[in-house]
Amino acid sequence: MKLGKCALCLRTRQLEKSHIIPNSAFKPIKRGLNGKVIAVTGDKDTWVKYTNESWWEYLLCSDCEDIFEKYETYSLGILRNDKS
Repeated sequence: MKLGKCALCLRTRQLEKSHIIPNSAFKPIKRGLNGKVIAVTGDKDTWVKYTNESWWEYLLCSDCEDIFEKYETYSLGILRNDKS
């Protein structure tokens, strides 16, 4: 963890690894592609590369991460047609 300003609540706190694509959505994608995904680099010599990176940044404190986790659980349930 890293000390910094949370992007949501703007308090200076310990920041968590915030995933750009939630890990719960990203893992099935990687699993279907043998653990690798394609990343566009923007580098003129290497336009595309394979990576297992799940793209995270120190962005949110644990309280704000918890808020997003609830929405992720709800929205992924809808996307997966979970009737429970």
